[in-house]
Amino acid sequence: MEGTGEDAFGQLLRRWRVGEGLTQAALAARSMVSVRTIRDLELGHARYPRRQTVGLLADALRLDGERRARFAGAATADGAAPAVPGGYLGAAAQMPRPSGPLIGRQRTVQAVTDLFDSRHERWVSIVGIAGVGKTRLAQAIASTAYVHGSRSVLWVSAERPAGRSAERPAGRPADPPGGRLARRHRISRSQLSATAAELLSKGERAVEDLAALIEDWPVLLVVDGHDATRIPASSLFQLLRRCPNVNVVTTSRQPEPETGDCRLVLSPLDIPEDINGRDTQGLATYPAVALLLSNLRLLRPDVPLTDAQTVAAAHVSRALDGIPLALRAAASWLPLYRSDELMDLALHSPLTLTESVSDRSAGDGAGLRASLSATVASLPPRHRWLIRTLSQWREPWSVENAAEVTGHTRDQAATAVHELLERGLVRSARSADGEFGRFRVLNLVGHLAVAAA
Repeated sequence: MEGTGEDAFGQLLRRWRVGEGLTQAALAARSMVSVRTIRDLELGHARYPRRQTVGLLADALRLDGERRARFAGAATADGAAPAVPGGYLGAAAQMPRPSGPLIGRQRTVQAVTDLFDSRHERWVSIVGIAGVGKTRLAQAIASTAYVHGSRSVLWVSAERPAGRSAERPAGRPADPPGGRLARRHRISRSQLSATAAELLSKGERAVEDLAALIEDWPVLLVVDGHDATRIPASSLFQLLRRCPNVNVVTTSRQPEPETGDCRLVLSPLDIPEDINGRDTQGLATYPAVALLLSNLRLLRPDVPLTDAQTVAAAHVSRALDGIPLALRAAASWLPLYRSDELMDLALHSPLTLTESVSDRSAGDGAGLRASLSATVASLPPRHRWLIRTLSQWREPWSVENAAEVTGHTRDQAATAVHELLERGLVRSARSADGEFGRFRVLNLVGHLAVAAA
């Protein structure tokens, strides 16, 4: 039966918009739904909006539980909510807030989106060292899937350990997974995220329960920090087999063997190979330099940007390998140092800048330097020796150079270099004459390997 009176979609939309203290224009800005569409819905000129529009509006109005189910039901001709309302799995519900703008990764986002749309791959694993921007890239992929691909997004983070049950009201006994899912219209979005993590970690029967919830709904599942969760690859494979319209993105610091996924090794942001003699406008186009300059403008809006500051930012970004977290940490020192002083510190003691002012004050050893040190320490001794040796080369080196210094065959050296590339400790580079097939050890990694010797 069609919604009438207070149950009509337009009436609910207007009431809950006003209750949030939003004008139609403010709701449009928050939801990315046009003012005209919102006006037409509230006036009853458009009764049954698209499912994606309902999800965007529900997220913007912060609807949850029964109110969200009622909102979704009012958008259908029979008043019944969809089996899995899109907003229950909405990207905005579980995703952590982005730490900054997406710089230099737009083509990668499009490549992953195209890969999923083509259905050639259903699982993409993003691998890279700490601070390189894996979570930020996954957020951008999820947002694109949600806003432009009409996909619901289920975000599972290693920050919430898998296996920990969602919070429930006091005095209510824990339900078995099937019972909880049978009342899915009463599960909040945060509870559903925790439930997914729990079910994925509990084995075959529990994954079947999650698959029964999702069914053929188009969903992007993101497992951020997959190597830090207790979710086995077999559970993700089972979910992919059972749910034909599910795609998976995982992030991890190290490649996981025998997962069968499409692996994307995320390199740091592009940095200029040659700084001397380059025009400052050209230097500012490199993503790493652009990120550092954006932080400079934010922290020192009173200081006009000069050519000298752009050159200094280029040197700092290169010394810090274009690692986004390292660049933001370095920017936190700008109130204490001039840009030329920051450049001098980056050239002579780059590891000092990898800890932000707040990290240094906390003193908990959980900063970028500690994470990179742990990665280097986990390497076999032969790999640490190779890193120490090749980090001394001023120019980009080749596999043949690696074979010469190790005394190994070219195939053996290629295997070692490939393993370091897979871990994100070595990046591709070009020689002075523009030749490809050259590499550099990350500057910070080389300093850590030498310090640990």
